[in-house]
Amino acid sequence: MMREKLNVYEAVQVRLDKIFSDFDNVYVSFSGGKDSGVLLNLCIDYIREHRLKRKLGVFHMDYEVQYRETTSYVDRVLSSNSDILEVYRVCVPFKVPTCTSMFQNYWRPWDRELQNLWVNKMPENSLCVEDFPFYDENMWDYQFQLKFAEWLHEKKDAGRTCCLIGIRTQESFNRWRAIHIKNKVQTYRRLKWVHQLAPRIYNAYPIFDWKTKDIWIANGRFGWDYNHLYDLFYQAGVPLEMQRVASPFISQAIASLKLYRAIDPNMWGKMIGRVNGVGFAGLYGGTSALGWQSVKLPQGMTWKSYMEFLLGTLPEKTREGYLQKLSVSIKFWREKGGCLAEGTIEKLKQAGIPIRVEGRTNYKTVKKPVRMEYLDDITGGYSTYAYYAPTSRFGSVADFQKLVDDLHQAGVGVILDWTPAQFPRYASGLEKFDGTPLYERQNPAEAIHPFWGTLLYNYGSPMVKDFLISNACFWAEVYHADGLRMDDVDAMLYLDYGRNPGEWTPNIYGTNENLDALEFLKHLNSIVKKRDPGALLIAQEDGLWPELTDSVESDHIGFDYKWSGGWTRSA
Repeated sequence: MMREKLNVYEAVQVRLDKIFSDFDNVYVSFSGGKDSGVLLNLCIDYIREHRLKRKLGVFHMDYEVQYRETTSYVDRVLSSNSDILEVYRVCVPFKVPTCTSMFQNYWRPWDRELQNLWVNKMPENSLCVEDFPFYDENMWDYQFQLKFAEWLHEKKDAGRTCCLIGIRTQESFNRWRAIHIKNKVQTYRRLKWVHQLAPRIYNAYPIFDWKTKDIWIANGRFGWDYNHLYDLFYQAGVPLEMQRVASPFISQAIASLKLYRAIDPNMWGKMIGRVNGVGFAGLYGGTSALGWQSVKLPQGMTWKSYMEFLLGTLPEKTREGYLQKLSVSIKFWREKGGCLAEGTIEKLKQAGIPIRVEGRTNYKTVKKPVRMEYLDDITGGYSTYAYYAPTSRFGSVADFQKLVDDLHQAGVGVILDWTPAQFPRYASGLEKFDGTPLYERQNPAEAIHPFWGTLLYNYGSPMVKDFLISNACFWAEVYHADGLRMDDVDAMLYLDYGRNPGEWTPNIYGTNENLDALEFLKHLNSIVKKRDPGALLIAQEDGLWPELTDSVESDHIGFDYKWSGGWTRSA
């Protein structure tokens, strides 16, 4: 008998059954937008209808600068359901990105040094810096969110904590990826809409499959209160897909920043004096005045020289920020790639750009998926080619040895990035070194790194293990490196890393651990420690491997530290 398909409302009820039965600490991340508002109302109704003898946590990050309609809506919802809500209204001066100024890349809400410029009064019963021992002034807003989850879990002495987030995959590709991406994410009991943040702490996305029309149908059918800012958006002619409640100063919101002038002119006046560049960005953001879709190449210049000229006109910190973005772009096209039209591909080939056209893409497009190199940096920072010498682009072997020695003389330790997870597919490299898959995994389908297109080592081969271990010792003993940061350990530990079901083979126990890689890492770390007890061994691993650090003798893998990519974003 075929199971009757549930509508989105019925599906949410099933998901909430699971959440409220399995998690003793549940809270909703509530921004004041339409999606988080519907999710909060769904949870409130669920608790009341099922007569649950528990309270629902509500986490609201108050950004100080927002539409007055949003503040009013938040106040209404929280006060009218105070009997079942446990409210965490946060007013903290974490760093928030801003794209309104060339001189500043962030601002701070509720900055006490600028209290005379606050656009709103701090709400009563707000939680401030003093309430959060983990707060750090260098913390970004997204970092605070992660730490808050851990703080609340400990505060409630919870068995399991779940934060409910109103993300819908229809909103953007990034939100689709947040739900469906399979690498570096552990789910709860294989539920794709529940992701683990830390031991016993999870994010859940119960309305991930709702459409925009479902949101508004639910508001109308159940008579829920909503943010009447959306009425003003509608009256101002803002398309439905553009009607979002978000920080007004991020790049995605610059084009709509001017709406504050029409919808909330009093707030607009206060904003101009609060955050640098708001007036100019609101007037000219997304127009040709700032070069939008109107940049022309000056006579006698190449695009490269023109870019370098423009970078030279910027303040130092701003210039460094753009250079970092350029490096990220280069890394993306080299390792992950994108989609280009056939005409563009031909032009790149004619220009001598090393480009590789891939077979298929997950994007719905007629364009071709490609990866490419850059003539100025063709080998790449992580594309290890010669394992026993630094690249000659930066000097000789003797130069590097002198650099390490000079750093040591100055009291500075040297930790090297080392890549035992994968190697590049250069014709004269390790790929099919003797005509056979000598270094890479034997199964061709499982030998290719799912994101970078590089090749994954076969850790079951004694030759491969000896090669890598001797190389690690070489850098520590010949070049006197003080430690090794091993990149992409996720790809080593998990057989299903970045792969769909059916694209990987479980181990002999039917699980996803790469047993050969585990034994290799233990052996590697043990040998390095025996030869140099003071060496620092660091694993870049974004998953939740429980026994990554501590000694091999304690049945751990033997790393000293874990390096998580989530906190390495540049400020």
